[in-house]
Amino acid sequence: LAKKSSEQMKLKYIAEKIGCTIVGEEDMEINTVKYADDANVNDIAIAFSEKEISHTKALVVLTEPKIVFTSKILLYCSYNSINATLAKLVELFIQAGIYNNYSMPINYRLAPNGVMLGSHIVIGENTSIAPFTTVGNNVVIGKNCIIGPNVFIGSDTYVGNDVTIHAGARVGVDSLFHYIENGENKHFCGVGRLLIEDGVEIGYNTIIQRGTLAETS
Repeated sequence: LAKKSSEQMKLKYIAEKIGCTIVGEEDMEINTVKYADDANVNDIAIAFSEKEISHTKALVVLTEPKIVFTSKILLYCSYNSINATLAKLVELFIQAGIYNNYSMPINYRLAPNGVMLGSHIVIGENTSIAPFTTVGNNVVIGKNCIIGPNVFIGSDTYVGNDVTIHAGARVGVDSLFHYIENGENKHFCGVGRLLIEDGVEIGYNTIIQRGTLAETS
Protein backbone atom coordinates (compact mmCIF):
# COMPACT_ATOMS: atom_id res chain seq x y z
CA LEU A 1 0.00 0.00 0.00
CA ALA A 2 1.54 3.27 -1.11
CA LYS A 3 0.86 5.34 1.98
CA LYS A 4 2.56 8.64 2.76
CA SER A 5 3.27 7.73 6.38
CA SER A 6 5.12 11.00 7.01
CA GLU A 7 1.99 13.04 6.32
CA GLN A 8 -0.27 13.86 9.23
CA MET A 9 -3.51 15.73 9.74
CA LYS A 10 -4.76 17.54 12.82
CA LEU A 11 -7.70 15.89 14.56
CA LYS A 12 -9.62 19.17 14.62
CA TYR A 13 -9.35 19.46 10.83
CA ILE A 14 -10.50 15.85 10.37
CA ALA A 15 -13.49 16.31 12.68
CA GLU A 16 -14.60 19.46 10.86
CA LYS A 17 -14.34 17.77 7.47
CA ILE A 18 -16.42 14.72 8.40
CA GLY A 19 -18.78 16.42 10.86
CA CYS A 20 -17.68 14.71 14.08
CA THR A 21 -17.54 15.96 17.66
CA ILE A 22 -14.27 15.75 19.62
CA VAL A 23 -14.16 15.04 23.35
CA GLY A 24 -10.58 15.79 24.41
CA GLU A 25 -7.47 17.35 22.86
CA GLU A 26 -8.17 18.74 19.36
CA ASP A 27 -4.58 19.30 18.19
CA MET A 28 -3.56 15.63 18.10
CA GLU A 29 -1.73 14.77 14.87
CA ILE A 30 -3.20 11.74 13.08
CA ASN A 31 -1.39 9.36 10.71
CA THR A 32 -4.27 7.24 9.47
CA VAL A 33 -7.32 5.19 10.50
CA LYS A 34 -7.36 1.52 11.57
CA TYR A 35 -9.56 -0.93 13.37
CA ALA A 36 -8.90 -0.92 17.12
CA ASP A 37 -6.67 -4.03 17.20
CA ASP A 38 -4.39 -2.73 14.42
CA ALA A 39 -4.23 0.94 15.40
CA ASN A 40 -1.09 2.62 16.71
CA VAL A 41 -0.71 5.66 18.95
CA ASN A 42 -1.22 8.33 16.27
CA ASP A 43 -3.97 6.52 14.38
CA ILE A 44 -7.71 6.89 14.76
CA ALA A 45 -9.04 3.59 16.09
CA ILE A 46 -12.48 2.37 15.05
CA ALA A 47 -14.09 1.00 18.21
CA PHE A 48 -17.46 -0.69 18.48
CA SER A 49 -17.26 -1.48 22.21
CA GLU A 50 -15.80 -0.12 25.45
CA LYS A 51 -13.43 -3.10 25.52
CA GLU A 52 -11.96 -2.05 22.17
CA ILE A 53 -11.68 1.54 23.39
CA SER A 54 -9.71 0.49 26.47
CA HIS A 55 -7.42 -2.01 24.71
CA THR A 56 -6.42 -0.12 21.55
CA LYS A 57 -2.99 1.52 21.39
CA ALA A 58 -4.49 4.56 19.65
CA LEU A 59 -5.05 7.74 21.64
CA VAL A 60 -8.02 8.74 19.47
CA VAL A 61 -11.11 6.57 19.10
CA LEU A 62 -14.03 6.88 16.67
CA THR A 63 -17.15 5.60 18.34
CA GLU A 64 -20.89 6.18 18.60
CA PRO A 65 -22.02 8.96 21.00
CA LYS A 66 -22.18 7.48 24.49
CA ILE A 67 -20.79 8.08 27.96
CA VAL A 68 -17.41 6.39 28.26
CA PHE A 69 -14.96 6.75 31.14
CA THR A 70 -11.60 6.75 29.44
CA SER A 71 -8.42 8.77 29.05
CA LYS A 72 -8.66 8.40 25.27
CA ILE A 73 -9.73 11.23 22.96
CA LEU A 74 -13.21 10.39 21.68
CA LEU A 75 -14.38 11.22 18.18
CA TYR A 76 -18.17 10.90 18.11
CA CYS A 77 -19.67 10.00 14.74
CA SER A 78 -22.50 12.15 13.44
CA TYR A 79 -23.79 9.87 10.68
CA ASN A 80 -26.23 7.00 10.99
CA SER A 81 -23.50 4.59 12.06
CA ILE A 82 -19.79 4.18 12.68
CA ASN A 83 -19.46 2.50 9.29
CA ALA A 84 -20.85 5.52 7.43
CA THR A 85 -18.50 7.83 9.31
CA LEU A 86 -15.61 5.44 8.68
CA ALA A 87 -16.25 5.65 4.94
CA LYS A 88 -16.14 9.46 5.09
CA LEU A 89 -12.97 9.32 7.17
CA VAL A 90 -11.20 7.00 4.72
CA GLU A 91 -12.28 9.19 1.80
CA LEU A 92 -10.60 12.16 3.54
CA PHE A 93 -7.34 10.21 3.85
CA ILE A 94 -7.58 9.20 0.18
CA GLN A 95 -7.98 12.86 -0.81
CA ALA A 96 -4.89 13.69 1.27
CA GLY A 97 -2.86 11.06 -0.61
CA ILE A 98 -2.32 8.95 2.50
CA TYR A 99 -4.28 6.02 1.04
CA ASN A 100 -4.49 4.87 -2.57
CA ASN A 101 -7.76 5.34 -4.41
CA TYR A 102 -8.61 1.91 -5.81
CA SER A 103 -11.82 3.17 -7.41
CA MET A 104 -9.85 4.98 -10.12
CA PRO A 105 -9.81 3.29 -13.55
CA ILE A 106 -6.60 1.56 -14.65
CA ASN A 107 -4.93 2.10 -18.01
CA TYR A 108 -4.13 -1.46 -19.07
CA ARG A 109 -1.81 -2.45 -21.89
CA LEU A 110 -2.11 -5.68 -23.82
CA ALA A 111 1.00 -7.85 -23.63
CA PRO A 112 1.95 -10.12 -26.57
CA ASN A 113 0.80 -13.21 -24.67
CA GLY A 114 -2.72 -11.83 -24.23
CA VAL A 115 -2.30 -10.61 -20.65
CA MET A 116 -3.67 -7.20 -19.63
CA LEU A 117 -1.10 -5.31 -17.54
CA GLY A 118 -1.29 -2.15 -15.46
CA SER A 119 1.78 -0.10 -14.56
CA HIS A 120 4.79 -0.73 -12.28
CA ILE A 121 4.58 -4.53 -12.28
CA VAL A 122 7.44 -6.78 -11.18
CA ILE A 123 7.43 -10.42 -12.34
CA GLY A 124 10.04 -12.88 -11.07
CA GLU A 125 12.06 -15.43 -13.00
CA ASN A 126 10.41 -18.62 -14.31
CA THR A 127 6.92 -17.27 -13.64
CA SER A 128 4.27 -18.02 -16.25
CA ILE A 129 1.08 -16.04 -16.74
CA ALA A 130 -1.60 -17.54 -18.99
CA PRO A 131 -3.68 -15.53 -21.49
CA PHE A 132 -6.80 -13.57 -20.51
CA THR A 133 -5.32 -12.69 -17.12
CA THR A 134 -5.49 -9.11 -15.83
CA VAL A 135 -2.88 -7.59 -13.49
CA GLY A 136 -3.42 -4.20 -11.84
CA ASN A 137 -0.96 -1.46 -10.88
CA ASN A 138 2.00 -1.87 -8.50
CA VAL A 139 1.78 -5.67 -8.37
CA VAL A 140 4.74 -7.86 -7.40
CA ILE A 141 4.73 -11.51 -8.52
CA GLY A 142 7.59 -13.66 -7.28
CA LYS A 143 9.68 -16.42 -8.88
CA ASN A 144 8.46 -19.80 -10.13
CA CYS A 145 4.79 -18.85 -10.01
CA ILE A 146 2.04 -20.28 -12.20
CA ILE A 147 -0.84 -17.93 -12.96
CA GLY A 148 -3.66 -19.66 -14.83
CA PRO A 149 -5.93 -18.21 -17.53
CA ASN A 150 -8.63 -15.65 -16.78
CA VAL A 151 -7.15 -14.69 -13.39
CA PHE A 152 -7.55 -11.19 -11.96
CA ILE A 153 -4.85 -9.74 -9.67
CA GLY A 154 -5.81 -6.40 -8.14
CA SER A 155 -3.55 -3.39 -7.68
CA ASP A 156 -0.90 -3.43 -4.92
CA THR A 157 -1.16 -7.20 -4.50
CA TYR A 158 2.03 -8.98 -3.47
CA VAL A 159 2.45 -12.57 -4.66
CA GLY A 160 5.33 -14.54 -3.13
CA ASN A 161 7.52 -17.19 -4.73
CA ASP A 162 6.30 -20.63 -5.90
CA VAL A 163 2.65 -19.55 -5.85
CA THR A 164 -0.01 -21.18 -8.03
CA ILE A 165 -3.21 -19.31 -8.85
CA HIS A 166 -5.63 -21.49 -10.78
CA ALA A 167 -7.92 -20.39 -13.62
CA GLY A 168 -10.69 -17.92 -12.89
CA ALA A 169 -9.42 -16.81 -9.49
CA ARG A 170 -9.93 -13.19 -8.44
CA VAL A 171 -7.41 -11.99 -5.88
CA GLY A 172 -6.96 -8.51 -4.44
CA VAL A 173 -10.45 -7.46 -5.48
CA ASP A 174 -12.43 -4.65 -3.82
CA SER A 175 -13.45 -5.31 -0.24
CA LEU A 176 -16.94 -3.94 -0.99
CA PHE A 177 -17.39 -2.49 2.49
CA HIS A 178 -21.12 -1.80 2.76
CA TYR A 179 -22.77 0.87 4.88
CA ILE A 180 -26.00 2.86 5.06
CA GLU A 181 -26.07 6.64 4.87
CA ASN A 182 -29.35 8.53 5.05
CA GLY A 183 -31.23 5.33 4.29
CA GLU A 184 -29.18 4.63 1.14
CA ASN A 185 -26.97 1.55 0.68
CA LYS A 186 -23.40 2.49 -0.25
CA HIS A 187 -19.97 0.88 -0.32
CA PHE A 188 -16.31 1.69 -0.71
CA CYS A 189 -13.69 -0.61 -2.16
CA GLY A 190 -11.23 -0.65 0.76
CA VAL A 191 -7.72 0.69 1.12
CA GLY A 192 -5.83 -2.38 2.30
CA ARG A 193 -3.92 -4.76 0.04
CA LEU A 194 -3.45 -8.51 -0.36
CA LEU A 195 -0.26 -10.37 0.57
CA ILE A 196 0.10 -13.95 -0.71
CA GLU A 197 2.91 -15.85 1.00
CA ASP A 198 5.41 -18.23 -0.62
CA GLY A 199 4.15 -21.63 -1.73
CA VAL A 200 0.44 -20.82 -1.59
CA GLU A 201 -1.98 -22.51 -3.99
CA ILE A 202 -5.23 -20.69 -4.77
CA GLY A 203 -8.05 -22.76 -6.22
CA TYR A 204 -10.16 -22.31 -9.32
CA ASN A 205 -12.59 -19.35 -9.26
CA THR A 206 -11.54 -18.38 -5.73
CA ILE A 207 -12.21 -14.78 -4.66
CA ILE A 208 -9.94 -13.07 -2.12
CA GLN A 209 -10.66 -9.45 -1.24
CA ARG A 210 -8.18 -6.78 -0.25
CA GLY A 211 -8.39 -5.56 3.34
CA THR A 212 -10.89 -2.83 4.16
CA LEU A 213 -8.28 -0.92 6.20
CA ALA A 214 -5.44 -3.37 6.84
CA GLU A 215 -3.61 -5.98 4.79
CA THR A 216 -5.20 -9.32 3.93
CA SER A 217 -2.64 -12.12 4.19
